[in-house]
Amino acid sequence: MRDGFKTIVGGRSADNKPAGNSPHGIEVLLKKASVDEDFARVLLASPEEAARLISLDLQDSEKSILLSTPRSTLQSMIRHTTVKRHQLSVFKTMSAGLMLAAAVAVSTLGSGCDSTPTKGITADDPAMVYSNLVTLQAALESYAADHDGSFVSTADWNGPNNPVTEYLRTMPYDPWANPYHYEGVEQDGRVVDYHLQSYGPDGVDSEDDIECTKGTKNW
Repeated sequence: MRDGFKTIVGGRSADNKPAGNSPHGIEVLLKKASVDEDFARVLLASPEEAARLISLDLQDSEKSILLSTPRSTLQSMIRHTTVKRHQLSVFKTMSAGLMLAAAVAVSTLGSGCDSTPTKGITADDPAMVYSNLVTLQAALESYAADHDGSFVSTADWNGPNNPVTEYLRTMPYDPWANPYHYEGVEQDGRVVDYHLQSYGPDGVDSEDDIECTKGTKNW
């Protein structure tokens, strides 16, 4: 594993309770924090308390991800989260129901700019990658919860109809206009874990890779 950008999230939750809907809880918390400094301070101190304040029911996978994400990374994620102007009033309320409805509405309508690869690298690009990796991990956890704990295969991820896209608003690209690299870990005919990473500025497996730390394989 490269030492430059190590752990951003811990291992997956062992609780495979079906998730049902797409994982919007993290999105709601980040958007609320991006427009409410007081709420942001609560989120950084205790994600569970932040969710409780707005009566938001987090999925087990979302709780695990938030609790194992370093505070500095969470700060960067908040800083890079934006709320559309017409939704500002919604995310300034304390109603999880309204905010979830707004998040789902955006997901339903889609957003071309979210899925468009962009160049023009800045010093904060690793934070953007971390945010994307957390979003992808939440989607992968939800997929596994709906498929008896088995993650998507490498072939399906790389195929024309990646099933994980059903759990995302859009499939993100990294800041260097490349898709995130995914490899499923199979055991006894099941995909029991995975490796997920950005190949970094050079676009190939090298020392500048930014990884979601999961599994035991040494890259």
